[in-house]
Amino acid sequence: MGFSVDLRNALLDHYFGKSVLTPPENYFLALVTAGGNEPSSGGYARVSTAPADWNAASDGVITNLSAITFPTPTGNWGSITKAKLFEVAENGTEKAVGDLPYARDVTSITPAPVFAPGSLRMVLT
Repeated sequence: MGFSVDLRNALLDHYFGKSVLTPPENYFLALVTAGGNEPSSGGYARVSTAPADWNAASDGVITNLSAITFPTPTGNWGSITKAKLFEVAENGTEKAVGDLPYARDVTSITPAPVFAPGSLRMVLT
C-alpha cells in the first residue's frame, strides 16, 4: 500500500515545520472491489486497528504486527482487489491504498478475510 497524496503532504508539512501531525487513536482498514467501491452489505464493515497493531517502520516500510480480521460475511461482498486505510469508520479521505496480491471473491460461504501479521505492507513513496 502506498500513502495518499493527502498524507504525504501532511508528512512534508510536519517535517518542515508547517504544521503538527497528530496520529489518530485508531485507523480503519477497508476492502475495495474490482469496481472500485467498498462493499455496502452482507455484514461488511471497516476494521479498526490501533497504532500499537503495527510494527515500527524499517527501510521505508511499515507492516501489521497483529492479524487483521474482517467480520464474517453474511452476503456477497464481490471480488476484493484492494485495501485502503482511513482515519474514520465511514466515509473520510483515504490515507493509503494498495492492490492485494490476488483478487478474492467474498460471499456468505467464504471465511472472513484475514490479513496475517506482516502481510500488509505500507510504503512511503
